[in-house]
Amino acid sequence: MRPHAALPYLAAGIIALAAVTLTVRTATLRDAARQTEGMTAKEAGGTPSTDTGNGASRPFAFTRLPPGSESRTAELRKQIARVMASRQRFEHESALLALLRELAPGDFPIALDAIVHGAGNDDYDDAPFLFTQWMRTAPQDALTYAQSHPDLERPLLEAWVQSDPAAALDRARQKKPAEESRRLLGQMFFAVSRQEPQAALKLLDELSPQERESPLEELAGRGTPAQFAATLEWAAGLKDPDERTAALQKMLLHWNQAHSAREFELLLTLPDPAKSLSKGYDLYHWAERAPDEALAGFNRIPEGPFQAAAVRQMAPGLIAGGREDAADAILARYPETMTPFLRQTCISLIAPHDLERAIAMAAEIRDPFYRENGTIVALQACLEHGGDAARQAEEWTASHELSPKLQQFMEVYRGKPSQ
Repeated sequence: MRPHAALPYLAAGIIALAAVTLTVRTATLRDAARQTEGMTAKEAGGTPSTDTGNGASRPFAFTRLPPGSESRTAELRKQIARVMASRQRFEHESALLALLRELAPGDFPIALDAIVHGAGNDDYDDAPFLFTQWMRTAPQDALTYAQSHPDLERPLLEAWVQSDPAAALDRARQKKPAEESRRLLGQMFFAVSRQEPQAALKLLDELSPQERESPLEELAGRGTPAQFAATLEWAAGLKDPDERTAALQKMLLHWNQAHSAREFELLLTLPDPAKSLSKGYDLYHWAERAPDEALAGFNRIPEGPFQAAAVRQMAPGLIAGGREDAADAILARYPETMTPFLRQTCISLIAPHDLERAIAMAAEIRDPFYRENGTIVALQACLEHGGDAARQAEEWTASHELSPKLQQFMEVYRGKPSQ
């Protein structure tokens, strides 16, 4: 385990793989539906199959029955259940497209109800896709149905905003309470940005600065790097300085993936970049991932409070990225930033590959409490790292006289079950 992973302010960014997967899938289904419109199930891509439970496969049989009959309804529900139970994505999507070719206008409510309330596969989110197709074929029927089914609010708006943005925005704005309205606006924007990035940016132009907050936060938290980069440039181009600052801060503070030189460049244009750092903008992982690039960005910061604030994140990141020399250099420029906590952070990163230096750094701490804690941090980092680092920690404790607190730490650690 990497020692710094548990530090409270060094939260690791998680790449939104789920959002990427859904983006690709939605686009694939949408394009396939357009290409196969008017075709039979067979023409739409062959006859998909499903697992029979004994390892064999059987084809989906789409029975054509008179619309509205009880037997057709029962058969349609059965077919939907089989589609939703598909274990493989290709089979699931092929079956869904083939079934779509068989749906009459009156079948959509039954199919939606079966998807939304049935025992489906959580890996698939078919309701927005199916509702989009219904909106294309019978928009008034779809809207009338959705008004009496609150659980379809999200797929309704995600589909509607792509065909009639003004009407969809009005519907979302009427939602009460205000928090729910903002949530829907965020989901609508994210749905459009997955499929039509430029249309999503035009949608942002229609929103007030307050209404943009949820969409920008939604994209920064779940979007792909490409989506984020395009929207970030939109924010950077806003004419009103207050709107520009608000949009950039919202995006930069909620982006949970790797930072870049462009983002840092825009951060420097904000009226109070140090405030953004204090609110959570993360330089640590940029310095760890691309230390030279991050160091070049740091050197562009004018000397002062912002550069001092940046040291607290950059120095540990540079150490983790293998640039201890650079970390030492910037710490020497701002020695006041070396608080006991920051020193312990650096110690935990250095110790696994240079225990003697880490122990020496701990010994430089004036406060006896933090000095002893620094030694414990160094030993713990080595022991958790394992291998040669753990062996060096054991050798160090065996060759030095330990304080009662250090003895207690080693006894507790050695009492742990082996991992």
